[in-house]
Amino acid sequence: MRLLKYLNEKWIHSFKDKSPIAGRETFVEVFENPSSKEFRDAANSTTWDKIRGNFVRFFVDMKKKKVYIWHPEAVHADTWKQIGDGRHVADETILAGSAKKVGGKWKMVDSDMGVRRNLLGFDIEDWEWANKWINVTDYLEDFKIKFNL
Repeated sequence: MRLLKYLNEKWIHSFKDKSPIAGRETFVEVFENPSSKEFRDAANSTTWDKIRGNFVRFFVDMKKKKVYIWHPEAVHADTWKQIGDGRHVADETILAGSAKKVGGKWKMVDSDMGVRRNLLGFDIEDWEWANKWINVTDYLEDFKIKFNL
């Protein structure tokens, strides 16, 4: 059991979701602090993903220092309802986005959840720990410059 203390990654939850994106029911697996294999599994788990390429949705949880990923057919709000801890999905301690594999690394490429609130509550350096899984700070830096924050 001592080994569990040192493992970062783990599968945490699965659920069926009526995906507004896919237009059908999908099976969603959520991984916490994912391994490279779990990134591959999430990115290639649906037909839609195979068409779009290596792409996942994610949450970075500042409060718990955890990264959660799943395939992109499930939307953030539905996924947070399944794995959340009572905080609202738009809480400033939760960074929600999409990531794509670029040059062998996972990089945040989009967010539809109001990144501005994350930057108002924290400095970009506060999010650097998440770069171990997904480079979020480049996106946050570009966002900060673009909107003069």
